[in-house]
Amino acid sequence: MTKFSKTKIAVSLVGLVVGFAVMASTASAAYTFTTNLKQGSRGADVMNLQKVLNSDARTQVSVSGAGAPGSETSYFGAATKAAVIKFQNLYAAEILTPNGLTSGTGFVGLSTRAMLNTMDGMTSGTGMVPGCTSLVGFSSTTGQSCATGPTMSTVAGCTSMIGFSPTTGQKCDASTTTTTVGGGVMVSLSSDSPLGAAAIAGQAIADLAHFTFTNTSATEAKVTKVVLNRTGYSSDSTLSNVYLFSGAERVTDAATVSTGVITFDNTSGIFTIPAGGSKTISVQADIAASTAGQIVGVSLASVDANVSVSGALPIAGNPQSIASASMGTVVFTYTGPSAATDNPANEVRVFEASTVVSTHKARLESVTFENRGTTKDGDLKNLKLFVDGVQVGSSVASFVNDRATFDLRSTPVSLETGTRIIKVLADIVGGSSYTYDVQIRRASDVRVVDAELNQPILATTFAVAAGTANTIAAGTLSVTRAASSPSSNIAVGSTNVKLATFEFRAAGEDVKIEAITVDTETSVHVGGLDNGKVFVNGTQVGSTLDIAEAGTEFTFGSSFIAKAGALTLVEIYADAKTSTSTSLSNAETVDVGVIVAAADTEGLSSGNTVTAVSEVEGNSITVSSSSLTATKASGYGDQTMIAGTNNAKLGSFVLSAGSTEGINVNTIVVELSSNESATITDLMLKDGSMGTQIGSTKPSPSTSNSFSVNFTIPASGTKTIDVYGNIKSGMNAGPWIATIDTTTGGTGATTANSATIGSDLNLQTITVGSGTLTVAVNSGSTPNSYNAVAGTSDVKVGTFRFTSQYSPFTVQEMKVKIPADAATSVSAVTLKWTGGPAGGISQALALSSGAETHATSTFTGLSFVVPENQNADLDIYVTIPTIASGASTGKAISGQGYGICTQVNTDTRIFCNYGCIGRRIKHRNW
Repeated sequence: MTKFSKTKIAVSLVGLVVGFAVMASTASAAYTFTTNLKQGSRGADVMNLQKVLNSDARTQVSVSGAGAPGSETSYFGAATKAAVIKFQNLYAAEILTPNGLTSGTGFVGLSTRAMLNTMDGMTSGTGMVPGCTSLVGFSSTTGQSCATGPTMSTVAGCTSMIGFSPTTGQKCDASTTTTTVGGGVMVSLSSDSPLGAAAIAGQAIADLAHFTFTNTSATEAKVTKVVLNRTGYSSDSTLSNVYLFSGAERVTDAATVSTGVITFDNTSGIFTIPAGGSKTISVQADIAASTAGQIVGVSLASVDANVSVSGALPIAGNPQSIASASMGTVVFTYTGPSAATDNPANEVRVFEASTVVSTHKARLESVTFENRGTTKDGDLKNLKLFVDGVQVGSSVASFVNDRATFDLRSTPVSLETGTRIIKVLADIVGGSSYTYDVQIRRASDVRVVDAELNQPILATTFAVAAGTANTIAAGTLSVTRAASSPSSNIAVGSTNVKLATFEFRAAGEDVKIEAITVDTETSVHVGGLDNGKVFVNGTQVGSTLDIAEAGTEFTFGSSFIAKAGALTLVEIYADAKTSTSTSLSNAETVDVGVIVAAADTEGLSSGNTVTAVSEVEGNSITVSSSSLTATKASGYGDQTMIAGTNNAKLGSFVLSAGSTEGINVNTIVVELSSNESATITDLMLKDGSMGTQIGSTKPSPSTSNSFSVNFTIPASGTKTIDVYGNIKSGMNAGPWIATIDTTTGGTGATTANSATIGSDLNLQTITVGSGTLTVAVNSGSTPNSYNAVAGTSDVKVGTFRFTSQYSPFTVQEMKVKIPADAATSVSAVTLKWTGGPAGGISQALALSSGAETHATSTFTGLSFVVPENQNADLDIYVTIPTIASGASTGKAISGQGYGICTQVNTDTRIFCNYGCIGRRIKHRNW
């Protein structure tokens, strides 16, 4: 067979498998570009570059003349540069994107040469697809587009000549027919399966194809066998190791290619698919060195599972051409712990490696660690990955089937050239006496991508592991007094009270505690404590026993197991009584401690005992009698009230329970003198915060008034109680004081022991008197003397300030007097006050006659309110008529007020004399 014939065979294969719209070059059937080229370069590389560019109408150097198909030259000129830019833009994903470029440069560097090398053997000097005479239509011999090269097919269900028809099972190039099976798992080529990619000779885990397995059955699908066929123009040894991955997780060990077949077989299941779910499996392989120029791919030939499988098998992935390039290198050297003995602890260094990155910087996209020691998955938890001391990715909870994967694909870690330190920290919580050996087992377990070539680097020196496995030290048990251990007083005679809380922590392994000894010390009595109990995490374990001063052993069998890495709370309860049921005394102290003997422990992993725990004591606790105290409420002071006041607050006090226990208050006694009881009616108690009545009302109180009540004050809690009553009208002025009697009290909420306030409490002094209302000129608001114009209304002549004490007042009647010599110069008087009628209330001025010295405006039915213990202002305005209406120039207008005021609470009416305004306003006719 001639060289030309061989070239045509290669073209046919590429046209059918790869689908490029290119043709073989008679001048270069297997040319490899090894040097960089740019405008001005000369030589054979340039001529072959032009031939490759001319193989595609989209990147042609020239249509005619120098550089045109068949007229390629050895000079790299402007036309060649423009064609290279078109080529780079056409294959931007392979050339530009990995280098952070968005547009071609015309410089033929490493990435461009790698892509050009995939074109070798696929061009013919004519620039036309075989069977085409122009760039219009499709080839009559291959079915390819004459313009772009995608293949067409007449096989039903196919859109190209690649793959198999989903409707007939026939190969799209019409050469073979396959059988379609039906069932619960549907298999298809994934939409994200690599298309038109280029692998590099010597790289690791090249991504060849993605297949999606969809489980339409109602049960979990377990795939037990997967058979792949090698496709393309390659040999078995081209794929040196083949793996199946689920995302970043490798699900198989390496398989080899035997006569074009790759088989994965595991009766326990290679991977599983949940009912109604799907899983995408990628086929990845190491590419052998010195394989540049080959074309390689895989097709899915058969699948075995516990349910039936459907799909147009075989399903072919898209073939990839293999280029030659100088890839970066990554070398791992283990520097982590080896033959170490580690105590259980948090953030223990369990792996470390010195990682040397050379040639190109790289991206760490995933790494899987395998624990080859004898520990179980749950013994090492909370794994964290660090690169150069900085945590990357999320923590991994624990190993699963001895493997832990850090998936960094969404945020890859940049590894600059030089030495990088990769480290894993973990919490050791179990595995006492067992070993751990955390390692990167195989090259396929770490995905480090060459940042320039965008392909995984085949890392070397595996496994990256300790020389000798590390040992986890024997289990330990620690006991400490809990911060929450009780310290408050307990009541005399109280039962089933918590006396101490301890924190038990096991490390290295779960520890069974078969018994603990509890002892006690009391400051007065001898005889220990009655009814001792041990609670573990809120549940009683062991029997109820008296606690002896020398110590009592509580046994638990297998009911008390302290879990490694977890906190176990142990609480001790007993009665505040001796073992003979004698109550401990007021002010007596009691201490409780625990002891754990080594012989009473067992490490559940190792079977060994742990170190004994000497006595750990709780807080010293004081026994105290139940107490209730009463104090005057600080927020309510002595008061002055007027006779006739209803619903008067006559006192306020606070009841306080001691810290030992709460008090159920059942009795409050209010004592009065004979005169005090005769002064009021309807004596009652109210809740100071809610305002609701407590107990019944005493319509006619006596000197001793006992109220039956029912409320509880919690330990160290308080409640404010108010005393209310009606003060009779006509009572004599003088002090009134209620007393809370010493018998006020109740019983302990826990012990039911009696508790009273212990001594009498005198409440606030209430002075019974009468309300007063004083009036004065408000000089700050009354105008100074000034001239007013005749014919003016609303001329302010003064302000009266009313001040009340002990009672609100209402001004009902008011008279305003104007001197007789000025009366003709005032036609009306108006009163105004805040809250009064809009515009005020006006009255005409009644002129004086005879011997009268004043003219008067009389107001009745007023509702001018002066609140209790406050001020209120009343403004006086006058209207001045014109000269023609009787006003006299030069007259000085002044006034005086007097009238009737009513004391609101008692309806008592008093006469109010307001006095002279004290300002004169002269008017002029200007």
